[in-house]
This record gives sequence, C-alpha cells and structure tokens, in this order.
Amino acid sequence: MTVAYSRKQRFAVLRGLVDGTDVGKLSELTGVPQSTIERWSALLSDPGPEPVAEAVPAAAPVESGRRGRKAVLGDEELTLIRERVEAHPATTLVEFVALLAKERSKKVSVPSVAKALKQLGYHKVKPVKAPSVAAPQTSPRYGPQHRREPTEDKYPSSLTDAEWRYIEPLLKGARDPRGRKPKHDRRLMIDAIFYLVRTGCQWRALPKDFPSWQAVWSLFRRLRDSGALERLYDSLFSLWRLASDRAPQPTAGIIDSQTVKTTGKGGLAATTRARKPREGNGIWSLTSSASPAPS
Repeated sequence: MTVAYSRKQRFAVLRGLVDGTDVGKLSELTGVPQSTIERWSALLSDPGPEPVAEAVPAAAPVESGRRGRKAVLGDEELTLIRERVEAHPATTLVEFVALLAKERSKKVSVPSVAKALKQLGYHKVKPVKAPSVAAPQTSPRYGPQHRREPTEDKYPSSLTDAEWRYIEPLLKGARDPRGRKPKHDRRLMIDAIFYLVRTGCQWRALPKDFPSWQAVWSLFRRLRDSGALERLYDSLFSLWRLASDRAPQPTAGIIDSQTVKTTGKGGLAATTRARKPREGNGIWSLTSSASPAPS
C-alpha cells in the first residue's frame, strides 16, 4: 500500500536531509516514518532505476513572460488610440470602439478600451464649468411708500396709504346711496377682507380690532355680487401694465389645457429620453505614470 505525502512534507524532509538533520528528529517534525526518510536519503545519495523526482518532487518551474490571456489590443491598436486621444481628447469609449472596428477591423468591448487607455496612462477628467455670471438686477418696483412698517394697529396684509389712494376711487361706485351712512370705515373693512384672504382664517375668526364678521361678510358679498371686485382687479391690472410701459390690455393670449392622462405603462420610443452614457462626459488626460508609445 502506497502512502501519499503532501508537497509540504516532502519539501521539509528534503530540506532536512540537505541540512543534515537527524532522521529521528526529522520524522517527528514531518510525520514521515524513519524507514521512508532513510529510503529517500538513499535515493538522493545513490539514484537507481527509480528517479528521485518520482519520490521527492522538484519545485514547479517558474514561467517567464506574461501569464494569462493574450492581450486583446496590439501595438498598432494602442498607437491608434494614442493618436486619437492627442487629436481629440473628448472622444468617448463608444467612439473608440467604432474607430477600431473601422480602421483595424477589430471588434472590442468598452471595458477593453478603458483598460487600454489606463495602460497608456490616460484618465478621464471632467470639464471645468464656466463661472456663472450674475443676471443684471432691475430696480425694485416697490419703494419706501409701499413698505409696510410694523405698527400696533396694522397687519402685514393692511393697505398702505399709496395703495389706498388707488383703491378708494374705484370703490366709490360700489356704495349703495340708499339707506343710512356706513357705520364702519371703508378702509378698515377692506383691510379685514385682505386679512381673511391672506391668512385663510374663517369669517368668525376675524380679530376683535376689525368690525364684526357679519358686517365684513355683508360688504364682501355686495362687492362680489355686484361685480365690483372684478372691476377692481381689471383696473389695478391695467394700472400695473401702464406702469410697466405696456398697453393697458394684452393684445394676444395663450389658451392652455391640461394634458389628457393616459396609461402609465410603456410609451413611444420617440418620446423616451435617451440614456446618457457615463463615459460621454469629460476629456482624456495623460497622467505622470504614462507608458511610452508603442513602437
């Protein structure tokens, strides 16, 4: 029965015999019987018909040169890639693949081209964005007369004196001449309506420094039903256009409608945005560890 010993055991025994280690001690260290070690020693000193290499295997030969698969791109292809990079640094990997297929009839993949560029010492550099230029600032439309300074009896939604001078003449035609004189100040009532629209509170939640909510609601209902609010908006809109050096009324309009919603699945290929390849951005730059150009 033949006992198979590991490569490590055989190497340890061979090393011990060369160094002159005692056979008994060598047997304890390696686990190989003394008779086997003595037989191997005899074969080393007087080789017979059985070669020593069968009993004590030699070390594996060291391969010289490149190991693994053969390079996909040769020197001619690498030279073509280098010339292309120097002429057009913004060439993408997909364009390199098309170039090799056209010039050298070489079908390669994108990773192979990227590996070749790395071998030549090139790396991708993103283009530097141009500094943004600030847009020209126009003069503010609001002046000191339009600013709402915080006071104890005014809210941010309250009208300023300049705004009230525009609105007051437009509200005179909305007053009903019949009946008794108004009990509450008209400007305070308009401030109450603006406060409700601005804050979104309920009619019954109007602050106590305004008139009663029933009176404010009655004024708002009369202005709404009589069309005074629409006329007020149209007049203010025309004044705003005149202040902007424009015609009082627009001369053209755009009719827009909500797009009809269809099924959420699929879609035409022509309307689908093409995926932007990651290798399409940047330019190729030569690093300090670049290899020399192939001859």
